[in-house]
Amino acid sequence: MAIWCEDGVCKEPTDPRPDPYPTGHALFLLDNRTDFGPNRWDEYLDIDKMKFRHMPGNHFSMMHGDLAKQLGGFMKEGINM
Repeated sequence: MAIWCEDGVCKEPTDPRPDPYPTGHALFLLDNRTDFGPNRWDEYLDIDKMKFRHMPGNHFSMMHGDLAKQLGGFMKEGINM
């Protein structure tokens, strides 16, 4: 299972950006996500055995409060696949 966060750490265009600006894999943390599909995981794993979920928040806020509960539900679903 892949669980994607909808929001980047720099969710709004006016949010401050790091300097120097990161490249490569670090960019996925900053920008809002619009693609909730395999994002190239299908190159390594059988897509027919995968599920994809997405949730509000970013990769840090997903660990707290109601978002953590939602994440936990997705993780339980993934374990029971």
